[in-house]
Amino acid sequence: MNKQPVIQVRNLSVEYNSHSEAVRDVCLEIYAGETLGIVGESGCGKSTLASALIGDVPGGRVTSGSVVLNGHNGHQQEAVDLASASQAQRRAVWGRRVTMVYQDCHAALNPVLRIGDQIDEAVQRRPELVTRSVRDRTLELLEKVRIPSPPEIVDRYPHQLSGGQQQRAVIAMALAPDPDLLILDEPTSNLDVTTEAQILDLVVELKRSVNAGVLFITHNLAVIAHVADRVGVMYAGELFEIGPVHDIFRRPSAPYTCGLLACMPRVDPLRLSHSPQTTRKLRLQTIPGCVPSAAEYPPGCSFAPRCPFARQQCSKRHPELDATPEAGHLARCFFIPRVREEGWPRQRKVAAQSAPASAAQKPVLAGKRLTKTFGADSRKYWLFGPQLHGAIQAIRDISFELKAGETLGVVGESGCGKSTLVRCLSGLERCTSGSTLVAGEEVAADVKLRPRSTLQRMQMVFQNPHVSLNPQRSVGQIIDRAVQTLGGVSSRQERAQRVATLLQRVGLDEEYVERHPAELSGGQQQRVAVARALAGNPEVVLADEVTSSLDVSVRAAILNLLNDLQAEESIAYVFVSHDMSAIVYMSDWVMVLYLGAIMELGPVESVFAPPYHPYTEALISAIPDPDPDVKRPAIRLEGSVPSGRRRMRGCPFHTRCPRKIGKICETRRPPWQEAGENHHIFCHIPLEELRQVVVGQVTRVHEQPGRRSGA
Repeated sequence: MNKQPVIQVRNLSVEYNSHSEAVRDVCLEIYAGETLGIVGESGCGKSTLASALIGDVPGGRVTSGSVVLNGHNGHQQEAVDLASASQAQRRAVWGRRVTMVYQDCHAALNPVLRIGDQIDEAVQRRPELVTRSVRDRTLELLEKVRIPSPPEIVDRYPHQLSGGQQQRAVIAMALAPDPDLLILDEPTSNLDVTTEAQILDLVVELKRSVNAGVLFITHNLAVIAHVADRVGVMYAGELFEIGPVHDIFRRPSAPYTCGLLACMPRVDPLRLSHSPQTTRKLRLQTIPGCVPSAAEYPPGCSFAPRCPFARQQCSKRHPELDATPEAGHLARCFFIPRVREEGWPRQRKVAAQSAPASAAQKPVLAGKRLTKTFGADSRKYWLFGPQLHGAIQAIRDISFELKAGETLGVVGESGCGKSTLVRCLSGLERCTSGSTLVAGEEVAADVKLRPRSTLQRMQMVFQNPHVSLNPQRSVGQIIDRAVQTLGGVSSRQERAQRVATLLQRVGLDEEYVERHPAELSGGQQQRVAVARALAGNPEVVLADEVTSSLDVSVRAAILNLLNDLQAEESIAYVFVSHDMSAIVYMSDWVMVLYLGAIMELGPVESVFAPPYHPYTEALISAIPDPDPDVKRPAIRLEGSVPSGRRRMRGCPFHTRCPRKIGKICETRRPPWQEAGENHHIFCHIPLEELRQVVVGQVTRVHEQPGRRSGA
C-alpha cells in the first residue's frame, strides 16, 4: 500500500438547499490498489459522499472540509482539492482521473449510439494510452471486463445487451482513461444472483490488474465481504465504523454495524436439509425504526433512538470515532467494549407459522400447463423467405398447486419468465394456452373479464411501490379506494376504520393516513402496497420481487411481516425473487425456472440439498456470504440467458450447463426424475451422480477462535 493515498477526505460536510447536512465531518482515505466499501441503509449519505468525491453534488454544496486528489497512475497533474476547485479544474478531472459507475447502467448508456462508439469516446479522453488505434483499445477494454465476442459487441446497441453485459460495458468506459479513483455506486443491486457474482468476480480481478483506488458503495454486506479490503459504515451522514473488512466482520464495534450484520439471512444448504425447522422458522432480526432525515437528526448520538445499548448520555453527548484494539479500526460509540463482547441482542423467537396444509386440502391456486408466447413467426414473403421475426416463448407448460398458508418461491435469472408467470396468474397477461384455477374454479385469462369475487381472492404486490402507488393520492385515499372496491365497504366511517386497521396490521400508525408516497421511505411504501393488497381479504397474494430494492434491515422487516400475515390469515403466496436467502426464509415450495421452463420443483429443504439440478447448483454457489472468511465453491455460468426465440430440442439449459454430458442434452428432452417426495428434477444426469454434489459445504480461510458470526 502506498504511503500517499489516491484521495484524502478530511472533515467533509455536505449540505443541501434545505440547510440539512447529508454528510457530516467525514474523514477517510483510499489507496491505490485498495477497495474501500461503504455500507449503510438508504438515506445514510452514501451516494452524497460519492458525489462529493467527484466534486459535484446536485442540489447541494460542500460546507466544510477537503477532498484532495493526489497524482497517481502516470498522471503528472498536481494534487487538487475537489471541494474548492474551480469548474475548469473539475472538468479536467472528470472522466479522466476520477470515473464513476452508477447503479442504473441503462441511464449511463446512450440508447442511440453503438457500444463501441461510446467506449471509443471514453478512450479518446486519454490519447496517450492508445498504442495502436482507438478501436483496438476499446476491444482490449471489453476483453478486460470479460465480455464475450468483443468484435460483435462493439456494433450492438445497449438494448441488444443483457443487464450484466451493459454493466460490464459501463465499467469498461470507466476504466478507459486509467483513472486514479474508480467509484462504483450500487453496481449490482439491480442484477440477478448469477450476474451479480460475475460482476463481483470482475471487480476482484480488476483490483489486482488496475492500480487505482476503488470506492464500492452498497447496502449489501455480503457483497462488501466479497470485494472490499476496508469497510466504512455510514449512518445519518456520519462514519460510524471504519476498518479492515475481516476485523469489522469478526468484531463489529458499533451497534449499528452489529445490527446490519444480524439482519442478514444466511443460506446454509446442509443445515437446512438436516434441520429445516431450526434454519427457516427463526424470526429474522431487524433494526427498529428508520434512518432520520437530514433535517431531523436527534441530539447526541443519531443512532440512539434505535440502539439497544443506548443510555441517557447517548441522547446528550455526541460520540467520536474511537480506536479499537485492532490497528486502523475505529468505531463511534460510548460502549465499544460491551458491544464487541455482546453483539446485537438476538431474539431467538420462532416466526409465526400457519397450520400445515393437509393432504386432503384443496389447492387455492393452481396452474395447468401455462404457456405464454409473445409475437408470432413471420417470413419476408408470407410463407417463404428468410424469417424476420420469431415468436418468444416466455413460459411453457408450467403446472403447480398451492394450498392455503403455503408459499411457492419462484427463482431464476432475469429473463427466465418469473414475472411473466405471475402476470399470467394475475391476468395482466393473457396466457397463450393453459389455465389458472382459483379455489378449484378456472378463471378468465384476462383480468378485465374476471368477476370482483376473483379479484378479491387474488391480489398482487409489485416490485417498485413508488411506481404502483398514485403519487397524487394520500396513503389513506389509496387504501380507502381498495377497501371500497374490493372490501365491499360503503360507509365512510367503516372504511376509515378499515384503513386504520390495515395500516396497523402492516406496522404503520394512523398518522400515515395523510402522508403521500413521496413522504415515505421505500420500506414504508412497500408496507402501504401490502396493506392495499389485503383490503379484500385475499386468499392468494402474488409478490413480485417485493424486497429486491430494499435495505437489509427493511427487507428483514418486510419478510417478517409477510410471514406474520400468512400465519394470521392463511394467505398463500407466490413469492418471486432472485434473492436465494429470501426464498429460503419464505418458501415451502421452490420452483426453479430457466428460459420459461421448470428445471426443479420441490419442498425448500429438498431443493437446497443434494441432488441439485445443475442450474440450481449454480444459483446456490453464486450466493454471496456475509462473512469474508467463508468461501463457497464457485460455479459461474458463461454467457446470459438466451432469447426465447430459439427453439431448443433438448434441455433448455444445455448451452450454459457446466455439467453437460453429451449430445443427448442437445437433442432429447430430459425426463422428470423423482429425487424424493414431491421433489422433481428435469435433467439427463442420473440422480446418483447429482447426489455427489455438495455446493453447500464451505471453507474458512481465516478460522479464528472465539469468533461470533454476525455478532
